[in-house]
Amino acid sequence: MLFEAHLTDDTEKINHALITLLDRLSVEFCDVVIMGIVHRVVHGGSMYTKPVKINKQVIEALQSLIPLAPMHIKPELCAINMLFKTFPNTLQVACFDTSFHSTQPELEKWFPLPAPLFNDGIHRYGFHGLSYEYISRLIPKVIPKEHRQKVLVAHLGSGASLCALYKGKSIASSMGFTALDGLMMGTRCGSIDPGVVLHLLQQKGMTADAVSSLLYKNSGLLGVSGESADIRDLVSSESPSAQRALDLFSYSVAKHAGSLIMIMSGIDAIIFTGGVGENSAEIRKNVLQYFHWLNAIIDVSANNTHSQVLHHPKSTIGIYKISTNEEWMLAYHCFSFLKADAF
Repeated sequence: MLFEAHLTDDTEKINHALITLLDRLSVEFCDVVIMGIVHRVVHGGSMYTKPVKINKQVIEALQSLIPLAPMHIKPELCAINMLFKTFPNTLQVACFDTSFHSTQPELEKWFPLPAPLFNDGIHRYGFHGLSYEYISRLIPKVIPKEHRQKVLVAHLGSGASLCALYKGKSIASSMGFTALDGLMMGTRCGSIDPGVVLHLLQQKGMTADAVSSLLYKNSGLLGVSGESADIRDLVSSESPSAQRALDLFSYSVAKHAGSLIMIMSGIDAIIFTGGVGENSAEIRKNVLQYFHWLNAIIDVSANNTHSQVLHHPKSTIGIYKISTNEEWMLAYHCFSFLKADAF
């Protein structure tokens, strides 16, 4: 059974949510002993390229990373600290959404900015790493050999990104320094001309906080449609603005996909995952219309029934829908620490 608590940046609300969750767990699973607690941490900066046990030094390091992902790391730290007070002797593990992308070549990581900024950690990281790690582990089990080498994975949800997997390793991705970059998303703008930010600050007189709120919370599908950040709402809407938002989303996916396909020097398969990627036949169809030059042919019936294999027998590339499971990856990494501590 899954329990969810909506976290805000308010420590009191976070603590209340966790207390409610723990109380519920104590009733539903009264005989269960909690051996480990694992956290999905969005940004690991340059410091963390693999999961780590959380201790005082890690907490201090995470505090220094707050500016890189303020919406995510601050509430996560509140949860970590509260759980240490409740379970002082229980293992806590941090898994970073950036870690999986540490295999990307250095050239992929650079921005065209002065070198000292790169050395200060201002470079491309990539996100949704736990999702891509899970998919990369499944590929040898569910995809035929001829479709495994050059794989484009589309993690499409309220947050959305693409990852180029070459022989199971991340070599490029659509997100960069922050989870704001890349594809158009539910409320996030994705890639835009940096000059727009300067214009908003200098000419429109907006504050940095106001610009941050605009780009993170009031753009993307919500901003363009003026209606909703939910794909399902927009698909059922008849308004021109909703259709424009859907068209722009699919166009954004296709545009970024093209650059990653070039980096891989081709493509053997595309995998759709994430809430939208797994459940929206409409979005999959619209995105794949841009792949016609690759002779990527979708099987309409398979797409409409959300089958795992979506390509038509005459398709040149493989097209798949695979459900991701970030929670499984979190549990796997936590169990690895528990197993190591047992010896």
